[in-house]
Amino acid sequence: ISIGYGAFSNCSGFSGDLLIPNSVTTIGGFAFQNCAGFDGNLSLSTSVCSIGESAFVGCNFGGEIVIPASLSYLGESAFKDCGSNLNIKYNAQNLIAESSWSDNPPFEDCICRLVIGDGVEQIPSNLFKKCAISGEVVFPGSVLGIGDAAFQDCGGIASITIPESVNSIGGSAFQHCTRLLSLVIPSTIAWVGNNAFAECSSLTSVDFRGTSAGNGAFSDCASLSSVSFTGSLASIGNNAFQNCEALNDITLPVSVQQIGARAFANCTSLQTIYYNSVDCNITGSWLEGCTALKNLTIGNNVQSIPSNSFTDCVGLTNVVLPESLKNIGACAFKGCSGLVSINIPSTVESIGGNAFYGCQNLTSVIIPKSLNDLGAFSFGNCSRLTNIYYQAEHSESGTSPFDGCPSLATLYIDPCVLDIGSEVFRHCQTIHFVVAMGDTPAQLGVDAFADFTDNMVLMVSCGNRVTYYSAWNMIPFNNIIEDCNVYFIESGIVGSGGDIVLSQTEARMGEEVQITVNPNPGMELASLNVCNVNDPTQIIPINPANEVASTYNFYMPPFGVVVMATFEVGTSVGEINKDIPIAVYPNPVKDKMKIEAEGIKNIGVFNLIGQEIFCGRVNGNEFEFDFSGQGTGIYLIRVETESGVATKRVMVNL
Repeated sequence: ISIGYGAFSNCSGFSGDLLIPNSVTTIGGFAFQNCAGFDGNLSLSTSVCSIGESAFVGCNFGGEIVIPASLSYLGESAFKDCGSNLNIKYNAQNLIAESSWSDNPPFEDCICRLVIGDGVEQIPSNLFKKCAISGEVVFPGSVLGIGDAAFQDCGGIASITIPESVNSIGGSAFQHCTRLLSLVIPSTIAWVGNNAFAECSSLTSVDFRGTSAGNGAFSDCASLSSVSFTGSLASIGNNAFQNCEALNDITLPVSVQQIGARAFANCTSLQTIYYNSVDCNITGSWLEGCTALKNLTIGNNVQSIPSNSFTDCVGLTNVVLPESLKNIGACAFKGCSGLVSINIPSTVESIGGNAFYGCQNLTSVIIPKSLNDLGAFSFGNCSRLTNIYYQAEHSESGTSPFDGCPSLATLYIDPCVLDIGSEVFRHCQTIHFVVAMGDTPAQLGVDAFADFTDNMVLMVSCGNRVTYYSAWNMIPFNNIIEDCNVYFIESGIVGSGGDIVLSQTEARMGEEVQITVNPNPGMELASLNVCNVNDPTQIIPINPANEVASTYNFYMPPFGVVVMATFEVGTSVGEINKDIPIAVYPNPVKDKMKIEAEGIKNIGVFNLIGQEIFCGRVNGNEFEFDFSGQGTGIYLIRVETESGVATKRVMVNL
């Protein structure tokens, strides 16, 4: 039996409940249009399979509407503006989205609370678009997918619970849900669609455990201050977190393979990034407009920094690069004008063109022994660069890596340098002092020192003046002098955790000095630097090997030095026992951090000089630690579980 098209349209005499009997299977379009007298429940029988367009538009139900499991067709605007205090129970299991819903969604302007029944597998696209749903929406364990724009413009939703049965969230699914406060994306979700949660202006925290975030997925979420990627995140789409102005910190896991253009653009409060991707493709300037970004730590898994990764991050002042790093891509740090120093690890083999171009506050740089490819203009236009410590054993270079550095005054050439590639120091006419510390002059490529002027001074180690004059006689040095002075060597320790032993306490320029490092039990060497005793900004870092005891060598520069060592708890710069599943979030953290693992037995928290700030026994699967009483910095969390022990590195920003 069918109720025909417009059968009871504009009937004003009805009141109370409306009961559709079991014999009815089809309700025609406009069947009960503007029957405003109904102020109770709408009872649809379990035999109803079709409801036409605008069938109940303008009705004023004040009780409950149950959408039966049998419903397979629902016309546009079917329940538009049909109640202001409704409870809608949605049970349809075979309903298919209609194209007309995009402009005329079925429940538009209904004011209601929504319950989704067990057995529902799909929430069709646009189904509840513009519906004034209030309170919480809980998706049962039967739901597999949420369609495009399914809850778009549902401004009253305060919270949603998404079960692990869900594997996809469609584009714009919850866009402009302006009262949504927090969100957990379960690990089963392979895809969060384009603009899925865009413009959720009250959203403050997201625990993202899924695989991929689409283009603009969380864009313009102005209150979003905390995002934790605690799953196997693979890709972040273009503009995914653009204009999230309250976002403070980001920790990107090792699993990330793709970061889209402007992914975090204009996140103007973003201060710290922990980047740990092994193999990532970065498209465009993903951090464009992140003017507050100061701290960047690259995790120990990373071997390559993609081109354009941190271009124009003008506020970036502190960058930590790992021992695993081999390649720095073209324009990777171009325009990072706030960068004062950079420690390029001894493992780096190539630096791309323009990699540090325009880093105007960079004052000194060490080109490591491992480097064999120095890109064109890689340090070009670094206007305050004064010192270069050149240690590359063999190198090829592009056009004038140091072009446009008007403050460049001193070049130190390490004894390990065997040859200097073509045009490496072309256009460095401001250099007036070259210090060659080795006994054997390096072989020079074509135009290696092109544009050097005749007033430059070459300083060589004692007894080597004639040797260099013969080998480098094509270079117009005004004067070659021998440095036979003896310079003193001191040692120093930052904090506690071990000691260092020097092979000697004084040496001439170019003489090899040995350092033996002895960490205390459970500690490791975190940093080792040779510092100019008269100018602390002149630092020659020696990259630590993170071993229990190690021996290192350096060549004495032409000034007195202090050898400074810092120690930390073992394996602190990375993580150990990664096979033990442990979640630590948010990371970075401001105050309270949550630790989750199966069968936790003990937890210890340590600072970087090895001091234990917490140790406690835990029986359970989760624990919360409050860092608010500690200082800003890097800490270690040691978690002992029934399966073993793991150490996690965390960053605290107060």
